[in-house]
Amino acid sequence: MTGVSTVPPGFIAFILGAGALGSLYYWGRKLQQLRLIQGTPVSRCRAAAQGYVALSGTQSTVPDHPRVGPMTGQPCTWWSYTVEELRGDDKHKKWVTISQATCSLPFIIDDGTARVMIVPEGAKVTFSSMDRWRGYSEWPTKTSVMNSMDGDYRYTEMRMSEGDSLYAIGQFGSHSVHEVPKGTDDAVSAILTSWKNDHAALLARFDADNNGQIDMEEWDNAREAARKQAMLGADAPDVMRPEPILSCPKDGRPFLLSTKPVEDIAAALLKQVRYGLMIFAACTAGALWLASR
Repeated sequence: MTGVSTVPPGFIAFILGAGALGSLYYWGRKLQQLRLIQGTPVSRCRAAAQGYVALSGTQSTVPDHPRVGPMTGQPCTWWSYTVEELRGDDKHKKWVTISQATCSLPFIIDDGTARVMIVPEGAKVTFSSMDRWRGYSEWPTKTSVMNSMDGDYRYTEMRMSEGDSLYAIGQFGSHSVHEVPKGTDDAVSAILTSWKNDHAALLARFDADNNGQIDMEEWDNAREAARKQAMLGADAPDVMRPEPILSCPKDGRPFLLSTKPVEDIAAALLKQVRYGLMIFAACTAGALWLASR
């Protein structure tokens, strides 16, 4: 019968072998994460030792520096967003990511004994809130309807919020988060740079005409505010004195931030470990069976 082709058994065995190796790697990673979490008891913030530690408490923003999600304007301690565009013809449309960003600015965890600065860059975050909607522009406008399901652009914003519970495991240490130069002009520049890193907060503070942009006059106001702050010896949203911080380990160990309790995280990892092991066993059995034919 012409026009019919069969897939060579050797190719299928190769695919199954690759699947076995991939699932074995996945299983090993998840098992390592599970053992680290189960083997790292939660420390008190005040008594935490230098090194890899787990903390549990309530999260908040750095004092006097509120933060909002860049798309929704909702108050938060951390955010991440993605913008996707629907591309392709009528039969083969798919969502393609065209922009994304994640907040790397620090926030606070407080367990009642002390406060620790969380530097979230590089963390795997389990968030508490997510909004997803569609629209007709690359960036949602102020008139966007957040429950809209029309348009070729899809917006997703994920957040953690003030007052949320937080389980955090990572590298604990004590040092300054940033260094602001002593010269007034340099200090002004450093403060403005810090403000620009949190664009939504910059708009909320200095966008007087609410047009979503900082014009020349509003930027002059921002520079004057930064100069006054520098003259007073204040810094940007970071803290200049040595602070206890939790950040991403440099040795590859997991850096996790989660609004879920540690028991839920461990249960989810255990399911993933079992899933990886089952896929490995199935792929290995299939590859061996084909090889024996």
